[in-house]
Amino acid sequence: MKSRKFGAGAMALIGAMMLTALPASAQAQSGAEKPAQKEPKKVLKAGDRAPEFKVEKFVKGEPITGFEKGHVYVVEFWATWCGPCIRAFPHLTDLQKEYKDQVTIIGTNVWETQKYDDKTYEKVEAFVQKKDDVMGYTVAYDGSGMHMAKEWMQAAGQNGIPAAFVVDKDGKIAWIGHPMMLDYVLPGVVQGTWSVENADKHMAEAMKASAGKRVDKAIEKKDAQALNEIAWGMVDPAEKVENPDLDLALRAAEAADAITEHKDPMIIDTLARVHFMKGNVAKAIELQEKAVSLAPENFKADMVKALEEYKAKK
Repeated sequence: MKSRKFGAGAMALIGAMMLTALPASAQAQSGAEKPAQKEPKKVLKAGDRAPEFKVEKFVKGEPITGFEKGHVYVVEFWATWCGPCIRAFPHLTDLQKEYKDQVTIIGTNVWETQKYDDKTYEKVEAFVQKKDDVMGYTVAYDGSGMHMAKEWMQAAGQNGIPAAFVVDKDGKIAWIGHPMMLDYVLPGVVQGTWSVENADKHMAEAMKASAGKRVDKAIEKKDAQALNEIAWGMVDPAEKVENPDLDLALRAAEAADAITEHKDPMIIDTLARVHFMKGNVAKAIELQEKAVSLAPENFKADMVKALEEYKAKK
């Protein structure tokens, strides 16, 4: 599936991995650990009661033994090899600071390796210690039992990380998605106005209300990643956002492009998509050609496909 995109810093960390793609080892692990079943297992989805939270160890923060009624939790999944996960750390930290005692964020390490041993935990622990300043929330280690990988990620059909599950005050899953979109989910869940049935509507309203402020804040911080995420969230063809604020998307994408000195193919690709949606096809083609020329091979196919789409409308 096509995923949201990350900027220059993420590109360096992602390497050969797409945002929601698994490396071969993780794919093999997931397949190898899947038990044989006579009947298909029910898919875990928003609205269902959250599965048991059970991990091998807590790396950082106060351990939890269950989901307390009246409290909101974010169970987020990550791995040390996952560039996009690392890029999301500061954002999760900001959210934990913002919601303080109202929300508990638990970064849960999964899919760390195909074969777990004593050194695996040591590696994760050392990583978390090194990233302590940007991981300002509880951190857990799924470990060799892979309870969280199976009962949460696999059960929900989540094949890529980072991924976040929001557990509401009644212990039910309110939402499943990318942690960068939590800004639009948590206010409603915390306030008790969120409903699974109207999730898309809630998110659209929240995005519209807060996007402008997020853009201003990201420009002030010169956060190209956040700006790119905001812009792409409005124009991602897979999301099919109704009546997106294209002027705001353009402002965000142009700012991200300027911050990265017009050298980040992912951001240029986003900017091209915004121009295309605004009807400026010639500009979209010009930008997309540049994005294709700068893109590493593992990203090039999607960009070429977009370029062909734009040229078809010329």
